Amino acid sequence: MGIMPKQISFTSLLYGLIIITPFIDNVNGAFVLKYGGDGVSIGTFYRMLIILLMVYILLEYELKIKYAVWIFFTLYFPVNCLLRYDFYSLSLASSISYGIKWIFPVIMIAGLGEMQRLSNKRLCISILDIWSFVIPGFLIAEFLLGLGEKSYWDAGFRGLYFSINDLGFSLTVMMLYSLYRLIIVEVNLKYVLATAVNFIAIIILATKSCLLFSVIALIYFMILKVCSDFKKAVICIMLMSVLFVLLCYIMDEKIIEMTDRYTLFYEQSDMSNSALFNVMSFLTSARVLRIEDVWHELSFDSLIIGLLFGWKPPYNGGAIEMDWLDAFFQHGLVGILILGGYCYSLFFKVRDYKKPWMFMLIVAMICSFFSGHVLNGALSSTVLAVLVQCAFTSRITSEGKLDECINRLL
Repeated sequence: MGIMPKQISFTSLLYGLIIITPFIDNVNGAFVLKYGGDGVSIGTFYRMLIILLMVYILLEYELKIKYAVWIFFTLYFPVNCLLRYDFYSLSLASSISYGIKWIFPVIMIAGLGEMQRLSNKRLCISILDIWSFVIPGFLIAEFLLGLGEKSYWDAGFRGLYFSINDLGFSLTVMMLYSLYRLIIVEVNLKYVLATAVNFIAIIILATKSCLLFSVIALIYFMILKVCSDFKKAVICIMLMSVLFVLLCYIMDEKIIEMTDRYTLFYEQSDMSNSALFNVMSFLTSARVLRIEDVWHELSFDSLIIGLLFGWKPPYNGGAIEMDWLDAFFQHGLVGILILGGYCYSLFFKVRDYKKPWMFMLIVAMICSFFSGHVLNGALSSTVLAVLVQCAFTSRITSEGKLDECINRLL
């Protein structure tokens, strides 16, 4: 059966809604900045709309058993929030909203797969092409206009984006994607500009993880380029060197501000005889220091129940702001098993993706371990779902389901 115009129109609607999510997040950030962040936000309503449309497209056309199973299991998160919210005197709406955020990436991955099946375009690739300018572009524009808030008291600027970690992860993925397109695929003005604006946005935001993973990605892609085409690799190295020097000259004050912050922060983190602990404290912005206190909050009168279902309040603030630990402390062993199960099943069980996508998925998992709001953040989980579907699409071509050959698909 061929693809009907109704299906194409519905896919186009969803595609448009996903494309403008960074804009919605900035509108939401402006609203929260003016009126406060209590209750259910504009961004939450928008994500609920996307979830409902995704569920419709899955039920109307096709829902693979694998996705149905994991969507069913992830219902545990909102149910757990619903059963425990009153015990912690939390808002019912915000608690359920937080629980649904753990389901969102799974539904998004499934829905994007169905959208790709109904379309003859590379939807998720085109989304990243647009976002690699839009996401950093909003931050740069807000920085120039002075709209929004600082990232930290002594450095950085996050504009109207609500969550620093959310934005940091999204910029990391955009930077990795832009570097790959520029270094491995094609050297042209579009990808030079995409790399430049993401670098500027990362310096403006001033989060160390973005910069660290950008450097690692640059080295990784350069090695791949040297192995595949040495002459073009030399040209690429020269171009990247000139671009780096130019951008550092333009952003020198912000770079000094960021460097001063993290030099001081590292000195403050150097408080233990263990070098590994000091490095972990620095990399996680001292989040690891909270682990012992949270663990001691477990009531030994309800040890088994706490370990199974969690003992910290299930709300968006998190326990540690490290996704995997938050899943354990807030939702117990059941939560961590569900989270680990779907990440393995949906991301890593089949590993014959093209190299950049597997690399970026590994980076995503590292980000989710060292920071929070990656797997359940509004913007970041959307970016993650698009990234996962790009990895899937890199396999689809070899099965003959798209017209373009795998070498042109990335």
